[in-house]
Amino acid sequence: MKIACVQTFPIDYCIDYVNAIASVNDVTFLAAERAMRDHVDFVDPSVDTVLLSWPRHRSPGNLSLIYKLRQEILTRAPDVVHFLGDGVSWLSIMPSLVGQRPVLITVHDVLKHPGDTKTFVIPYFASDLFQSQASRLVVHGESIKDQLIERTKRRPDELDIVPHPALVRYAEIARRAGLPERSAEGPFRLLFFGRVMTYKGLPYLLDAFDSLNAGDQTYALTIAGRGPGYGEVEHRLDRPGIELHRGFVEDVDVARMFVQADLVVLPYIEASQSGILAMAAAFGRAVLVTDVGELGVITKQTGMGMIVPPADGEALANAIRTIRNDPALKSRLEDKSAHAAETGALSRREVANAANQAYRNALDTFWSKPQASAS
Repeated sequence: MKIACVQTFPIDYCIDYVNAIASVNDVTFLAAERAMRDHVDFVDPSVDTVLLSWPRHRSPGNLSLIYKLRQEILTRAPDVVHFLGDGVSWLSIMPSLVGQRPVLITVHDVLKHPGDTKTFVIPYFASDLFQSQASRLVVHGESIKDQLIERTKRRPDELDIVPHPALVRYAEIARRAGLPERSAEGPFRLLFFGRVMTYKGLPYLLDAFDSLNAGDQTYALTIAGRGPGYGEVEHRLDRPGIELHRGFVEDVDVARMFVQADLVVLPYIEASQSGILAMAAAFGRAVLVTDVGELGVITKQTGMGMIVPPADGEALANAIRTIRNDPALKSRLEDKSAHAAETGALSRREVANAANQAYRNALDTFWSKPQASAS
C-alpha cells in the first residue's frame, strides 16, 4: 500500500511509526522542516521524506502549509492518508482536501491532562472537527478506545488499536556516541524524565525518595525536563541525591540519562499512554508505573516492570526497594523490556501488523460506500 503520513505529533513518535510501517508499505512522510532538521538520518531511507516550512500555530501562514500539503498528497496519490496526531487545529480541514481516499487520524489523548497548559491551547472543537472527518480513528489501547467512544459516540468498529512503538532514536544516539554502560558501583539511580506537569505525579515520587533516603543514602534521583509542574515541588528539589536538569535537555544527555538509569519511574496520577515508557523499552530498562491509562496494561502485557496504585508514595518506595534488593528480578524485568522493543508488543513488527490491518479496514470501509465527486 501507498501511505502518506503527516507529522501532527511530536517527532520521535512519528519517526519510529513511519520506520515501522515502511517495512511493508510505500511510505511518504510529510514533516516540519524545523522539527526534522537534525533527525532526517534516523528515518528509514526507503521513506520518501518531504520537509515543509511549518509555521507556528497562530500564524496565517498555515493556509499556505495546507495548500502545499494538499498538493504533495494529491501528486503522490496514496491509498491512505494518516495524520499521526489530532493536535493541530489549522489542519482540521485537511481531511476534506485530500481527494477520494480514506483518512486515518491517531488520537493519543482523548482528554487534556491536568496541568498540561500546552495542549489546552488547542480547543476541543478543533480536534473534534478533525476527528469527525476521519474514515477511522487510531488509538493505542482499549482504555483509550473506550474513552474516545464515550466522548465522540463513534461506533467501536470505526476505531483501530495500533500499539505505541518503542522510541529507539535516543538508544541509537547512545550507540553512535559510544556512551558507556552504567556502572555497578554507586547509588541506585531512578529516572523521572519528560514534561513536568501535575498529572505526572512527581510529588509522590519525591515522597518515596524521602522515605528511601531517610535511612539509606544509596539512592539517587534524576529529574529532567521542562514544564510548569516544578512550581508544585520547588521547595523539595534542593536536597542530597537529587540531580536536576530543568528545561530542554540535549539529545545526547537524554540518551546518557537512560543509559545510566537503574529504574525508570512513571508515578502518574492520570495518563493515556506514554512515550517515556516506550523510550525505556528501547534502552531495555525496567519501569515502575502507576495503574492509570494504558501504563499498567502495557507493563503487565510486556512484563517490563512493576505496577502500583497512583498517588501512593509508600507503594512507590516499597516497589523501588523490591527491585533494588532483588537483582534477579531487576534483570528479568530488563530482559522483558528489551524484548518488548525488539520483537514484542512495542516492536516495529507488531506496530506494522496492526497498522496494516487498520489501513485495510479503512480501504474496505471507504470503498464500500458511495463516494461524492472527487475533491
